[in-house]
Amino acid sequence: MFVLKVSGTIVVALLLLTGIFTGALAGGDRIRSNYHTESKSAADERINWVKGFLITALPILIFIIIVLIIDYFY
Repeated sequence: MFVLKVSGTIVVALLLLTGIFTGALAGGDRIRSNYHTESKSAADERINWVKGFLITALPILIFIIIVLIIDYFY
């Protein structure tokens, strides 16, 4: 269970970082102003960070699901 807690904490942290970097946790006015003042290269860099966070979180999340399924059925 310790492994699941550590893995779950990592996944939650990565998903929070994804939400922060995408701007999903900001209000509408802030998103609009950031969109209009952000350069294309900065937006591309931000999206690359988001992709990296998601690519890192996905295998850990799949691992957690597999371990929980194995634990439930055995």
